Amino acid sequence: MKKFTILCAVLFTCMTAFAVSGTKISKLNADSYPAKHSSTFKNAGSSELKNTITNRSSSSNMNRVSQAPFFSEVFAGGIPPTWQNIDSSGSGVKWTWTTTGTFNAFFPLLSDSLSTTGTSASNGYLMYDSDSAGTTAQGNYGVLITDAIDCSLHPTVRLTFNEYFAKFDDVSATFPNTARVYISTDGTNWTLIHATDAGMINNDETPNPSPVGLNISSYAGGQATVYLKFSFTGDYSYWWFVDDLELAEVGAIDAGIIGIVDPYSGCVLSNTEDIIVGVVNEGVDTISNIPVSYSVNGGTIVSEVITDTIAPGDTIVYTFTTPADLSSPGNYDILSYVALSGDGNTLNDTTGISTISAAPNTVIYNMGFELLDDFSAYSVIDVDGDGIDVDIVDTYARTGTYALRFPATVGMDRDNWIFTNCFDFLASNTYNLSFWFQLFNSSPPAVPYTLEVYIGATPSIPAMTLLGTAVNPSDTLYANFNSDFTVPSDGNYYIAFRAFGSNITNNTRIDDITVDFAIGINSASLSENVMVYPNPSQGKIFVVNKGITGSAASINVMNTVGQVVATINSNNFANETIDLSTQPDGLYTVQVRTATGVTTKTVMVSSK
Repeated sequence: MKKFTILCAVLFTCMTAFAVSGTKISKLNADSYPAKHSSTFKNAGSSELKNTITNRSSSSNMNRVSQAPFFSEVFAGGIPPTWQNIDSSGSGVKWTWTTTGTFNAFFPLLSDSLSTTGTSASNGYLMYDSDSAGTTAQGNYGVLITDAIDCSLHPTVRLTFNEYFAKFDDVSATFPNTARVYISTDGTNWTLIHATDAGMINNDETPNPSPVGLNISSYAGGQATVYLKFSFTGDYSYWWFVDDLELAEVGAIDAGIIGIVDPYSGCVLSNTEDIIVGVVNEGVDTISNIPVSYSVNGGTIVSEVITDTIAPGDTIVYTFTTPADLSSPGNYDILSYVALSGDGNTLNDTTGISTISAAPNTVIYNMGFELLDDFSAYSVIDVDGDGIDVDIVDTYARTGTYALRFPATVGMDRDNWIFTNCFDFLASNTYNLSFWFQLFNSSPPAVPYTLEVYIGATPSIPAMTLLGTAVNPSDTLYANFNSDFTVPSDGNYYIAFRAFGSNITNNTRIDDITVDFAIGINSASLSENVMVYPNPSQGKIFVVNKGITGSAASINVMNTVGQVVATINSNNFANETIDLSTQPDGLYTVQVRTATGVTTKTVMVSSK
């Protein structure tokens, strides 16, 4: 069955697949498929990604244009019988008409029907359901083409419709998962005008509904025959819903906001973060003095006026003079909108993003990609641009249930980076990075990734310095990478993993990342300054710092078989209390790690 992970309030957590009977084809243990996961690692905060303006409306209402449409189709009676409904791949899956949506047994976080809020979905709508087809040899490629629409009396034309789309790409799919709209004046030569899937990663979904408004005057204005084509490709992907298709003339005044460019997720964002938006003139007249606003987490609305003049079709990037305070670690929802007087099209007036201000990781740091591990501030850069970068899988983990995976795509060149959240490192300390990695298949002609490890002051490729290259093992057992390092100055740093190569056919997993202090030479002094009492104990023990300079410490208590039964990470190690009263009687080892080294003490627990 399909498996996925979800975003919780502060962390991304992996969800186990539901055991449901039926005809679904199992992917849970199929290593050739990535595990479905939500927008983990999105918004990398790098210069590469900041150059992209996304257009994801956060509005739940479908605000139609003020001009009366000259063409409208709400699909109340089904798919028009004269439209062309083509199964281009021969998979047996076509566009269908529905009032209920699809059967969704596995993915409770994804919508399985088009919302009736602000739509005519209760009367029926279009659906392409790739998920119901299962895995096919030929993949899914469904095309729906309208009849010819007469736009000859309309020099300007705006296309609007409601949609909902959820994305999933299999690495071995015949077709990548796309949801796109094309236009033609002859039914033969087509031009792409809308790509719903652009910028989305596995398990991303649009708002429900997601209202779309496109100025198609340059293609349709004054044309006697205009065709629209809705094209879905995928292979055991999710679904795409479409409703409320309208064509109307473009209004004289139409200011739209096309995305929030900045800020993106980062490590301890500041209290003076610039809010940068893109504003476009989609109307016929030149516009100026445009009111623009933003708010953070529904708080105080900041309103300003863009005094620049914007010609029809032009776009400007505007930076608010009032910055936002995002200095407290946490999640932030930023909403921005324009409100120009006389603007009859409110469909494109609002946009929003979610961003994370993350606190630095503390040393000692462990990451196993498990349910309670917080990797919400991790980020990725998909250099090769194929939309497939990393995923979290519940197969072949070294420890626990989950591991990070760089999936392979047969016959493709790959180059993907993943960045940790930042660490607060001191130049006076020596640190140690350790992680475990595994090849899924070590036998020729399997072609593995080259796996490199970097460190840098920002989560961007130009800022990275190579720490080392992992030597691929000759078998499928996990191998260890271990390296000591220092930083040139105190501050925040990011660790990055780069997996790349040509014609990659072999998945690589990473598990059990540890960032620790390198073992110091003065462990004997450390031992003298750490005391554990009482010994023996009836269950409660005290771990005392008698004079170690430098306050951070990690304390682990292990039983006689090496299992860690208690852990304390202290930023100000002085006197720590550990309760072992629920543990069986016996000997326990107390391990204390600081920047100066590691020491162990043995204590007897006896409840009698």
